[in-house]
Amino acid sequence: MSNISWANEEVSERLTPSVQKSEIHIDYDIHGVVAVRLVDCPPVEAAAIAKKYGSLQRPLSRTPDIIVRFVKELAAPGLTHLGLRQYAYTETDFFLIAEKNAAKTKIDFEQIGSRTCEIVCESGTPIVALLTTLINVTALKKNYVSLHASAFSYRGVGVLVAGWKKGGKTESLLAFAAKGVRYIGDEWILLSVDGSKMHGIPGVIPVWDWHFKYLPQLRRRVAVRNRLLFGTVRGLDKLQRALPKGKLGNLLPIRFLRDALPPLKKRLNVAFDAEAIFSSPLGSLSARPDKFILAMSHFDHDIRVEPADPMHVAGCMSSSVQFEQLAFFKHYLAFKFAFPDRQADFMETIAERQQEILRRALSGKEAFLVSHPYPVSLSELSSHMVPVLTAPVHQRVA
Repeated sequence: MSNISWANEEVSERLTPSVQKSEIHIDYDIHGVVAVRLVDCPPVEAAAIAKKYGSLQRPLSRTPDIIVRFVKELAAPGLTHLGLRQYAYTETDFFLIAEKNAAKTKIDFEQIGSRTCEIVCESGTPIVALLTTLINVTALKKNYVSLHASAFSYRGVGVLVAGWKKGGKTESLLAFAAKGVRYIGDEWILLSVDGSKMHGIPGVIPVWDWHFKYLPQLRRRVAVRNRLLFGTVRGLDKLQRALPKGKLGNLLPIRFLRDALPPLKKRLNVAFDAEAIFSSPLGSLSARPDKFILAMSHFDHDIRVEPADPMHVAGCMSSSVQFEQLAFFKHYLAFKFAFPDRQADFMETIAERQQEILRRALSGKEAFLVSHPYPVSLSELSSHMVPVLTAPVHQRVA
């Protein structure tokens, strides 16, 4: 049953279209850490958010930390634009401008982390990415850091895998898919300051064409048209690598092929729900993190698993999180340009807060560096990781 409620009304199943209803609320409780309320959210935007946070949709029993309110049109008299309609502002308000349809989103960066943050969006605003970042930075106020990572529980041992893009976070998760692990999350993981809890944010998992070699049960579920696309794009890529460079390589057909391949290669994946990949029930998407993995790809052909200084891993994680937040901080800098006399104190301390939470969370924990080629054999990756994951958990003295 959908967790949608109408403010100030008792709504029954007999509600008819003729009833004049007030605000429609859709609530999300992100593991008791961040509370989100969507107000009058159009179906398209609601579906996009539900695709990412659906299993965390439930009525709130506390004040929302974030309110996203949707309106048909945002009045903004005297609007001044920054850049090529990327941002805009009036005497009092700051707006993000959507690239595709110029829909406006009003946001006050001074609200973030200090009180309920309310943003107002015109219908048609692509809100998921912004909402995700708002959830991540709001979690800092609750002494949680949100990591771009994957996490699972293997034989009762909680494992968190972080790294840079293409470092092997999802590959490490998929490598254990057939080993009875309990799925916690992929993409974003909330980690508590005391290192005792990690919570996964549900969502779809991208499985790339080369992954299917090690996940044959999933390959059978891929539509024939997708398999044909995979084979065609890989064939064209192999062809263009064999074509001559230099002057002949600048011929129009060859240049066209090389320009067309990058966007085509981005389509070489299929998104699966976690339920389709893991045999164990999803459960609470929470666990105690016992071992921390920093996954990195390298140019060697071997796979190495080595003990690492947890403070070194914490520093790497901190930089990775800041990198993921760059787009959000570009918005904030535009806000400061528009209002140089206004100061968002919480925004100014985000990097410092994240670093401190990570250092405290990883203090005394076991950490490992996993280096591997990319693409990597998922079966070999898991065989190299199993020994350190099954060894008794050792709490180091900080």
